[in-house]
Amino acid sequence: MRTVAVVLAGGTGERFGTSVPKQLLPFAGRPLIEHSVAAFDEAPAVDSVLVVMAAGHADLVREALAGGGYRKLAGVIAGGPSRVESTRHRGTRRRGVRRAVP
Repeated sequence: MRTVAVVLAGGTGERFGTSVPKQLLPFAGRPLIEHSVAAFDEAPAVDSVLVVMAAGHADLVREALAGGGYRKLAGVIAGGPSRVESTRHRGTRRRGVRRAVP
């Protein structure tokens, strides 16, 4: 059985008060989303990492992660209108996610 870490990064930054999602804001020298992906990329029990981002921002996340050399990054896909719908997104099924555990 494969273990896929699904990073639900669907926020848009609206409540945070920024024009860009907080996942893309710098923290300790790199975008916040990179810290999550890097942690899973280094975790021996994780086989691949899938980032589910808010629609309209997935390309920005792809750009932010492009130069990181993350071996396990399976992709960045646009999520649904809610966290539940993003978790059940058909794109996660195509990438081998059969069951999501919160």
